[in-house]
Amino acid sequence: MSGCNLFADPAPEPPADPHLTLTLQASLDTNRNLYGRPSPVRVQVFQLLDRRTFEQASLAQLSTAAEQTLRGDWLGQEMIVLRPGERYRYHFIPEPRMRYIGVIAEYRDIDQARWRVITLLDQRKTPELSVLIGRHAIEFMAPSMIELQTND
Repeated sequence: MSGCNLFADPAPEPPADPHLTLTLQASLDTNRNLYGRPSPVRVQVFQLLDRRTFEQASLAQLSTAAEQTLRGDWLGQEMIVLRPGERYRYHFIPEPRMRYIGVIAEYRDIDQARWRVITLLDQRKTPELSVLIGRHAIEFMAPSMIELQTND
């Protein structure tokens, strides 16, 4: 009878851990002020249903009236202030309908900065994401790469 199990259906995969970790890392030279000194930067993380409105909105709209601007695409957000060189790990349970995660950084010299990033999220396969807040730009990084970054 022991041979009967050879053709049995495989055991179902256990449900995915619903938690997501987003690591935010500010570079040592992020957000330089008028005197060239690195300064804290305000970062906002958005849980989104769709990306279009987020990509078209201005920084002012997203930083002061995100829920109204993003309307039905807005599922939640978190605001963090990072000092140069600081790392913050944001642990959360994503909204079940969330398809995208967007991040903005409110740089002092916004006209010279890449202040917005967004990525499609597969909640079953992506338990951890990392974002580098560099001197003039933010970008998603492989979690292992964020450990190696100190400057951009």
